[in-house]
Amino acid sequence: MADNYSPLRLNEAGLQAAHQRVVALMSEARHEVAAQGVAPAAIETRAHVHVRYQGTDTALVVALNEQLAPRDAIAAIRVEFEAGYRQRFAFLMPDRALVIEAVSVEAVGGSEQAGEARSSDGARGREDAGPLHRRRPCLPWCSSRMRSFASRRRTRAG
Repeated sequence: MADNYSPLRLNEAGLQAAHQRVVALMSEARHEVAAQGVAPAAIETRAHVHVRYQGTDTALVVALNEQLAPRDAIAAIRVEFEAGYRQRFAFLMPDRALVIEAVSVEAVGGSEQAGEARSSDGARGREDAGPLHRRRPCLPWCSSRMRSFASRRRTRAG
């Protein structure tokens, strides 16, 4: 059995195909977090697209804002990708098409608020609340899912 996936062009049709995968992955991830006892209303989800220049092998992870119209979402993806690519490689390739190699989602549920910190003894504090020993908030319930569109071949021995 062979499965062949090819990257999706970063255009409205490609974004629609990526969106369909995101919806399915978000459902799975939300279900997994809810199965850990988190109320559905307390689960936050984030979607990302893994974008690269066609013909290259380095994809950058870019936020996918599903609240935007397709053209606006494509423009936002392009701006974020180009900023990240320029920072990482110091040049752009404007003559190359962008492709979506994969999509990924994250579902997070928990009791800690973003921007809140804890001291080393576990006491809650604000980010600007003096010299606490800070660490990132621990998000105890999290699930991530990813679906690749890149070419791959899977065979079954027979």
